[in-house]
Amino acid sequence: MPTPSTPSEVERLALRRGIFFVREGKGAHRIHRNDEGRRLVISFKKGRDLPIGTLRSTIFDMGISIEEFNEQI
Repeated sequence: MPTPSTPSEVERLALRRGIFFVREGKGAHRIHRNDEGRRLVISFKKGRDLPIGTLRSTIFDMGISIEEFNEQI
């Protein structure tokens, strides 16, 4: 199971992995892309951890395993 994390922590990890910020989305979402063009959307709810299902989906979209995520966060 992924370690509960804030959107800011997930975004920092994504940026370290070469995924770059593209633009603000609607509401509290930020759109990112990697070099291959694959999209990653991170939902920002101020002061709250991402729900586990959303976090798992985000980890999958980053192209890493849950174990890698837990080691790097």
